[in-house]
Amino acid sequence: MVDTPKFEIPDNMREMASSSLAEARKALMSMLDNAAEATEKVEGSAMNLTEQARGMGREAMDFTQSSMAKTFDYAEKMLKAKDPSEIFALQQEYLTAQMEAMQGEAKKFADKMSSIASEAAKTK
Repeated sequence: MVDTPKFEIPDNMREMASSSLAEARKALMSMLDNAAEATEKVEGSAMNLTEQARGMGREAMDFTQSSMAKTFDYAEKMLKAKDPSEIFALQQEYLTAQMEAMQGEAKKFADKMSSIASEAAKTK
């Protein structure tokens, strides 16, 4: 029978390997924590943007309904007009009110988009 030499790993090599393994585990856990945090931020940002988009959609529908109601009111007034000067005055009043409403809505939309862009920039 042949005696095979006994192979032993020196203690200092074991300690070095153990220390390296511990450092690798620590680095991996840190990376995973950072990835989880980044994922949560992205998910939160996406949910926030989705909710803001829904809000903007609701606001657009509200504006459209209001505008349509005003248009029908205008049409009724036009049907009751007695002369061309009254028709002209009604038309001018309606167009002025609609332009002001559109300008107000455009400003609200621009402000909302600016706010969304600012929030999106903060989460990066």
